[in-house]
Amino acid sequence: MNVGDTVNLNPNANVQPSGTMANVSYVSDNTSVATVNPASNPTSPFGTTVTASFNGVGNTNGTATVTATGTMTGGGTCTDTSAITVRTCDGSFDPYFWNFIVGDDPVTFNVSNISNYSQQTNSTMSFYATDNDPAIISINPTTDDYSDNYFRTSVGPVSPGAVMLYGQPYLSGVLKCDPAFAMVTVAWMNPWWQVKDADVSTNGNLYSPIP
Repeated sequence: MNVGDTVNLNPNANVQPSGTMANVSYVSDNTSVATVNPASNPTSPFGTTVTASFNGVGNTNGTATVTATGTMTGGGTCTDTSAITVRTCDGSFDPYFWNFIVGDDPVTFNVSNISNYSQQTNSTMSFYATDNDPAIISINPTTDDYSDNYFRTSVGPVSPGAVMLYGQPYLSGVLKCDPAFAMVTVAWMNPWWQVKDADVSTNGNLYSPIP
């Protein structure tokens, strides 16, 4: 399953210890990977819905076991299990690297798709940068949705330095996947000088080997 997927589970009641099925209860042994709703169902076909909610880390998939326990009208019980695997998810920026010169115009960074993620249209992405205090880059907006089939933000240079730009996806306000990331550097404008009417103008230090 991908993050955000759902699957319906219905018990197989072909073998019953006594009486007829009265209720089936469900438990996930790892609710950070998969949740069940309802947790108890007294109405035929006694099913539940499993939702993949794994907060992926690196390349590690999430696993959970859902146990169904049926209670019969005659007092007996029976159990069955279902193994759930949820793939980790992440995104990637385009561009994934950008080198600014102070004074450059802002550049749009896009995340077009979050891999193994089924809830693009119900998601938001939060944009932030590490080591950005004092500011090396500007980020606007800091949150975006998928309404135009992209998560996107505009990044501009503020002062020299290097930062990692991150895009963290959220579903209903809950962090779900590894963030997308990009490297952004900002440098001063290359030095230059010119002479006009015996006056020297520069945008950096000017040195002369002649005293």
